[in-house]
Amino acid sequence: MITIPIEEFNIPLDQDKDVLKSWNWFMSLFSDEDWQKRKEAIEQRITVEIKGGAPFSESLDKGTLLVINDDQIGWFLYLVEMFLKAALQV
Repeated sequence: MITIPIEEFNIPLDQDKDVLKSWNWFMSLFSDEDWQKRKEAIEQRITVEIKGGAPFSESLDKGTLLVINDDQIGWFLYLVEMFLKAALQV
């Protein structure tokens, strides 16, 4: 899957202890198998739905904002996981 390097955004790249603690708590509610299935479904959706071009080159009413509506908590946990993993790679 193609990702935009997090370094291109002005985001502090450290693992916030409270974010990590909260993410771990939420992950305790899912089995590893369930989380992997949800994550794979999310990645399949964004692989299919993301269009080429510069990020945010279209207005929000044209679909630039991406949210997985049928699993919103999974979507937000996925974003947190990607952020936490990016912080570890720096």
